[in-house]
Amino acid sequence: RRVRCKQMSIHSDWARVLHEECPQAFKKGDRVPKGEYDVGIIDGHLQMMRLHGKLPSWTKFIEYLFLKPVKKLFEAGCPVVVLCFDSYDSVPLYKGITQACRVASSSADVHPFGIHEELPSTIPEDTTPYLLNRNFKIKLVEMVCDRLPRMLLSSLTEEQTLLIDYKRVASYTRHSLIPVILDHFEPMGESDVKFCRYVKRYGNALVHAIDGDYMVIALLYYAKHGLFSDNRILIYRHLAIITPSAASTKQKRKKPAEPEGEAEEMEEAE
Repeated sequence: RRVRCKQMSIHSDWARVLHEECPQAFKKGDRVPKGEYDVGIIDGHLQMMRLHGKLPSWTKFIEYLFLKPVKKLFEAGCPVVVLCFDSYDSVPLYKGITQACRVASSSADVHPFGIHEELPSTIPEDTTPYLLNRNFKIKLVEMVCDRLPRMLLSSLTEEQTLLIDYKRVASYTRHSLIPVILDHFEPMGESDVKFCRYVKRYGNALVHAIDGDYMVIALLYYAKHGLFSDNRILIYRHLAIITPSAASTKQKRKKPAEPEGEAEEMEEAE
């Protein structure tokens, strides 16, 4: 029986109200804005939840949803890019209530997937029931953490560093696939509460995330620490308009959907 859960997060209307009352904090553009950034941050968990059955392989899943965004932040001028994932080992227990409500309110049934199972050889046509299973998401994160550095590092320059923040923070450079664990970063749970520590550590940040919670967390950070020239936060929200490609009669699987158009919105917490 489906359970009706009350909203447990900030009401979605707050973002609309903020747009109306403080329009100068928002800018529209066609590309990732280039600038003098000290660090780029990507919410890998949100990227993972965009998994869909039109992607032809797990390799394309990593390329489209992780490799391309990471490269874009490097190209925008970020010398350090951090890819954050939720670590369930460090998430507070009360967050389980929120997850239970999400599953209960979903019209899809959770697909059974054991903690020791391997990912299917091909991406399921309907990914929603899989993404409701925590064990499946853990396998996705582990796969990205393992394969992304090997796909990226040869393209990095001497000045560029990739950090992957999952259970611990691992640092990669072009010279070594063996990560260096950064022990001065304590394990943390959800991606959206991790990003402020990189602002404190590195400075001005370009944050790639579509979750509205990032704006609230950034404003709370400023309320506590103040706004200065070396802790500015630009939140980059990327909207890709996806249209299905024409199906080929010779292929059993459809080609991946390609972006027909792109629109970006930058939110600057000031």
